[in-house]
Amino acid sequence: MSEQVHTIHIRKLKHEAYERFWNLRRYYNASSWADLIDKITKEYVKQIEEFDWI
Repeated sequence: MSEQVHTIHIRKLKHEAYERFWNLRRYYNASSWADLIDKITKEYVKQIEEFDWI
């Protein structure tokens, strides 16, 4: 199976949501939208794993 590239259609977002995505991208120091999603997903997985220890 070939690797697929996923895109985020940010142009159709409301202005507030668009600004939040850009702020998140700066916060995570992400080089692209895909990198941002990857970093958020990894952080989420890390938090779930830490929660399992409780």
